[in-house]
Amino acid sequence: MKVYHLMGSAPYYTNCYLMTDNQGNAVLFDCSIRWEKIDAILKNDKAELKAIFMTHGHHDHRECWDEVRANCDAPVYMGRHDILQFHMEDVKEYKEKETFEIGEMKIDQVCIGSCTNSSLQDMLKVAALLKGRTISP
Repeated sequence: MKVYHLMGSAPYYTNCYLMTDNQGNAVLFDCSIRWEKIDAILKNDKAELKAIFMTHGHHDHRECWDEVRANCDAPVYMGRHDILQFHMEDVKEYKEKETFEIGEMKIDQVCIGSCTNSSLQDMLKVAALLKGRTISP
């Protein structure tokens, strides 16, 4: 399995992650990177994008949303609150404690690691969720 840390464009430079496994599956976390970069990695790793997980709906995390969605038909998952707040269409809700198994990848938490407007309370919640867990291989 490979985990790619990709950075969005200025002025936000938002973090985005792409994971690929040895079975040809890929998962994207947030849509802040141009499709061209995602596609190059997918082709290199001989992988197909199977799902997109959005940590939340802020503009900087969905900066390339339209471009990515126009180039793939992978389902998009987001928390209920953000789906409603940002009026996201054609997005599936992920629920607390829900587990997704995509090839060799097991995803059981999707949360904001940091964001320009995260509060200390948000960070403490994330730390409690991830305490003792493996973030990536």
